[in-house]
Amino acid sequence: MEQFLTISTSFPVIVYTFLMAIVILYWLLAMLGALDIDMLDVDADVDVDVDVDADINAGSGFDVDGDAEGLSGLAGFMVKWGLNGVPFTVVMSVWIASAWLLCYLFTSVTLSLVSWGWLLTLLNTAWLVLALVLSLPSNR
Repeated sequence: MEQFLTISTSFPVIVYTFLMAIVILYWLLAMLGALDIDMLDVDADVDVDVDVDADINAGSGFDVDGDAEGLSGLAGFMVKWGLNGVPFTVVMSVWIASAWLLCYLFTSVTLSLVSWGWLLTLLNTAWLVLALVLSLPSNR
């Protein structure tokens, strides 16, 4: 338990530990009925330009290429990664939890293998960003 607390409160895991505390607090309040699951979802009209190219080949059937343009910001990010249709709070909760777990595992391995101060700081900074990027596919 001591090692768990040491790693959880060390850099870079402390960043995700803080975010996990917010996520846990949010879900506790949502379970008590104080907050709504869709609280952070924003309904907005999105102007989407769709460009469809259809080629009909006699032997192979239909070949349709679709491309949605006009989505930017958070909506474009979520559509690009296949995260549309799921409440934003659920997506962020899974993303933060996955990033925390990866960062915790990376840091626990790094602490046992590397003892140099500057190299450890460099690796931990890389783990901070890498955990966030690698945890994104867990939401698909």
